[in-house]
Amino acid sequence: MKKRFPKAKSADVGVFVGITTNSYHLWAPEEQKRGNFVCPSAMPWSIANRVSYFFDFNGPSMPVDTACSSSLVAVHLACESLRKHECQVAIAGGVNLYLHPSKYLSLCQKRMLSLGGKCRSYGAGDDGFVPGEGVGTVVLKSLSKAISDQDRIYAVIRASAFNHSGRSNGYAAPNPNSQAHLISSAFRKAGIDPESIGYVEGHGTGTQLGDSIEIAALTQAFQKQMATKQFCAIGSVKANIGHSESAAGVAGLAKVILQMKHRQLVPSIHSDEVNPDIEFKESPFYLQHGLSEWKSSPVHPRRALINSFGAGGVNACVVLEEYQDQGFSDEQDETGPYLFVLSAKNEEQLHEYANRLLIRLRSEPAIHLASLCYTLQTGREAMEERLAIVVSEVNELIDCLDDWNKRGSSAPVYRGTLGPRRGSRRSSTLANRAIEERNLSELASMWAAGEPVDWETLYPGHKPQRIGLPAYPFARERYWFSDSLIPEERAVSNAQLHPFISFNSSTLKEVSFSSLLSDTAFYAVDHVVSQERIFPGAAFLEMACIFGNIAGEQRVCQIRDVVWIQPLNFRKGSQTLRIFLKNAEDIVEYVIVSCDEENETIRHSEGRLVFRNGWAAPADAEDRIPIEELKAQCTRVEDGAACYEKFKKHGLNYGPSFQTIQKIYVSDSFALSRLEIADHLKRDFGQFILHPGMIDGALQTVAGLVGGLESAAPHLPFALDELDILHPVRQTCYAYAESADSPGQNHAGVRKFNIRLLNESGDVLIKLKNLYVRPISPAIPGSAVAANLAVTAGAGTTETSFR
Repeated sequence: MKKRFPKAKSADVGVFVGITTNSYHLWAPEEQKRGNFVCPSAMPWSIANRVSYFFDFNGPSMPVDTACSSSLVAVHLACESLRKHECQVAIAGGVNLYLHPSKYLSLCQKRMLSLGGKCRSYGAGDDGFVPGEGVGTVVLKSLSKAISDQDRIYAVIRASAFNHSGRSNGYAAPNPNSQAHLISSAFRKAGIDPESIGYVEGHGTGTQLGDSIEIAALTQAFQKQMATKQFCAIGSVKANIGHSESAAGVAGLAKVILQMKHRQLVPSIHSDEVNPDIEFKESPFYLQHGLSEWKSSPVHPRRALINSFGAGGVNACVVLEEYQDQGFSDEQDETGPYLFVLSAKNEEQLHEYANRLLIRLRSEPAIHLASLCYTLQTGREAMEERLAIVVSEVNELIDCLDDWNKRGSSAPVYRGTLGPRRGSRRSSTLANRAIEERNLSELASMWAAGEPVDWETLYPGHKPQRIGLPAYPFARERYWFSDSLIPEERAVSNAQLHPFISFNSSTLKEVSFSSLLSDTAFYAVDHVVSQERIFPGAAFLEMACIFGNIAGEQRVCQIRDVVWIQPLNFRKGSQTLRIFLKNAEDIVEYVIVSCDEENETIRHSEGRLVFRNGWAAPADAEDRIPIEELKAQCTRVEDGAACYEKFKKHGLNYGPSFQTIQKIYVSDSFALSRLEIADHLKRDFGQFILHPGMIDGALQTVAGLVGGLESAAPHLPFALDELDILHPVRQTCYAYAESADSPGQNHAGVRKFNIRLLNESGDVLIKLKNLYVRPISPAIPGSAVAANLAVTAGAGTTETSFR
């Protein structure tokens, strides 16, 4: 964009967004009552400005709030900005999302909603409107610019206009005279006869008053210049998707564009019986009841009017015209070969993208191959994971893509993965030479390796047409703080500081905290070892970290010399733990204990805490791990579900909360697993730093290296030298485990491993150094957990079991 539409060092693109509903911030007070101190915001200006910021657009950037007409007014303002040369390209549209139930409650209290849950646009029984959500955008250019850029043109905006109704019968009541005046002015600006309009996409909210006033206004505007009756179809997309308010106008615009593309008029549903207050027979309109052909005129293209008005009185309309391309032929203008390129953020998305294109190619084998390749070269961002193929025919491309998707790299396919510094430092001289010589194989190899390519120079003469292709398969990641579904009384009861901290039980003599652990919580019911509910050893790490953060003046950045001494079970119901903290020079020692029935202290875990301001700093360049390169080195890949079936055979019964491994990749020297937290734990995930579900999943990854997942004897951790916290664990991440054994130091089957938790870019979040594990031998008995295995580790002997 910056290269094609430059302005200073940015792109000359404007952003105009219709936005009305703004309820995201209403969650803040409720969340804060629960102790989740978030500040959700959805400021209207930020919705447009953030798009401009993210893409580095330098044109106008503004929100538009005129209630229900917002997105159509945004389109009008974008058109005016283009006419005034304030930008070369404009993105316009609207967004309407109900992010808090308060909006529905308000509509119910005002009795504004349809009792039957159906929007009957222009139909009888229209007793209210149906709310709808949606996001819609259009990309706008001047027609001459779009033609010269070989863009895919869907329609032409002949004219647009907006005004205010002034005083009417009520603040929210439409004014038919003002609407009629606006529509007439749009026809004059477009220079067309109203009789050339074949379809009107009306506002049609399904309210008895609003629908009849709109038809009266439209009739008045049309009949100023002609008297023909019932020649023009009318309908409203609100009958299909509800009233999307600030996105309603762009929804109607999208519907009309699709009708022009398919040359059909779709029915306006729920209106078989017409509103008795509307005299369609005396108007230029008829209600579109069924699917029919949109017949063309021999003297002009298909045309439509999109009409919209806002509750505060702002009316808007757009005159749209079908684009008739005279210069593009679907026939291949040359025999090839062609250079097909595809890229994505990661290998998983690259495969998904290839799948989408395969579906399209198989359903449309006559697709214009030159246009397909040109569109992917010049109309898509070049990302880190790259694939290039030199082909001459569509069937050849299908075979190559299908073979790569199933088997990986093959001879005709060029693959490349760019590191953190995208792009090669080599001169573009070689690429230019390859273009001049039409050496597409060399060009494919260089592009896959990161060499920048000026694709336009590959087409010195007539350029192919850009065509519509499947969209990029964006990662569907949820970014939402916890839902406020816990009652306030329960949320603040006992002044709970954290799910693992019930109250501060410190005295003047000692620092301590208490934790009341429910036997019905996820850490009990989903963590079962040999039919016994066991508190996860990973949870002790989270407890130590959180306790230290609350008691200390700085953050815990490292946990050292961790020993898991005795497991905590829930055999007799809920349990109470206490943690004691003690200063020892520049470090803090901790011990986590419980009491048995005779009030004897049982030590479960202990270690030492190191503090610093902020998170720990990365120590070296190894703090970014090339995930995709590691995957390519692995000889075995297994789904998480299969892993947990094997764990179950060994007596390790993980419920959904601890089934975080989605896929595991294993080589001779390391194992890599993709972890994702269970959906039901995402609500409170932000309260954790070392979420036990994710840390436990990282520890489970070691199973791939200790005899493999088929091993007859599971290995359980009992000690850890160091845990470095660079950043809190994410809801989705990778665990990279490798052996840290020294030759000849495998005493009694004890193994040692290093583990790193990574974000999806390979940045290290957590480091575990020297995790000690040993096999349970004999196999886990059915009656009790193997909890009394004496193992020498470091300076002492410890009785241990884990999980």
